[in-house]
Amino acid sequence: MFFESRPSLLDLALNRHRERCETFSNWFPFPALISFGLVAIFNLFLLPSLNPRLGNPANIMSLKGISESEGTIWFAVRVVGQDVVVTTGDRKIFKWPAKLVDEEPLAAFKKFLKARADNEIMKATLAKQAGVNQVSAVIAADQRLKYLHIRPILNALAAARITNYAFETRNTTEADLHTSASF
Repeated sequence: MFFESRPSLLDLALNRHRERCETFSNWFPFPALISFGLVAIFNLFLLPSLNPRLGNPANIMSLKGISESEGTIWFAVRVVGQDVVVTTGDRKIFKWPAKLVDEEPLAAFKKFLKARADNEIMKATLAKQAGVNQVSAVIAADQRLKYLHIRPILNALAAARITNYAFETRNTTEADLHTSASF
């Protein structure tokens, strides 16, 4: 009896493995469910950010260089608080109260429009493409604007002798107003 047969370590390990495989366990789907859940949460955060236009304001890119506009003056109009804010394609910002009493706050905007219209007419004349109605304006207007906010802009366009104008609409959210640059 000196040499009793004892099970080897390999036999013990195989027996433990066999018992573990034969015993039913309720936890086996949870690692898979956790991984699928994490992938679903990741996708829910990632998918809305794939579209760069979703939820972003129409800000003008600040690039150095000469703007080659062909007789068109572009500017965006929106209401920020109690003020009407106009941002031009040249990255100039004009601001006046929404309830405008006199024309004094519009003087700088009118001067800008007249200078741009004269510049566009001069370019067209030098290029031998003269036309009185060649200068046009494109107004990117926020959908929340009322006629009260647009009327001073139309008067400024008339003072600058710009008779061709068109509107683009923008749908600005409250989040856009908080992320826009301070004026």
